[in-house]
Amino acid sequence: MAANSKRERIVQQVVTELEAVSSVTTVIRKLPTYEDLGKFALTQLPVVAVVAGLPVPIPHPATRGTGKDIFLSELALSLYCYFQDNVNPDSTLSTLLDDLWAKLYTDQEKAGLALGTVLKPTAHQDYWHPFYAFRLDAIITYTHGIGGI
Repeated sequence: MAANSKRERIVQQVVTELEAVSSVTTVIRKLPTYEDLGKFALTQLPVVAVVAGLPVPIPHPATRGTGKDIFLSELALSLYCYFQDNVNPDSTLSTLLDDLWAKLYTDQEKAGLALGTVLKPTAHQDYWHPFYAFRLDAIITYTHGIGGI
């Protein structure tokens, strides 16, 4: 069940954290197309799209049949940030990245669900008139058993 999935709970915790960032107006859980971005009102920008990858378990020796295996996994979340600014887009990008960085590193254990968080901004920025975009990857390390990932 997705609601009880540790992966899902971690993703939801990140969404909740992002919704509390004052410089972010809208948080969504799917990668928007250019057409989708055009449907957002200017008052709904900046938008952050949270796109979660699949967790990647770090290999370890298994203890078969005990049901007590604990796995260490890394979950990559890509945060795609979209905004408009015809005057000073570089300053707006700095503000957004700074606010996201501060918020996501405030609780690196994601309300007790994870062991740690590492943020990796991508060096590349995009511009599709009139939208500016950048990506910030959050790698979240957590443990789980054999009963779910």
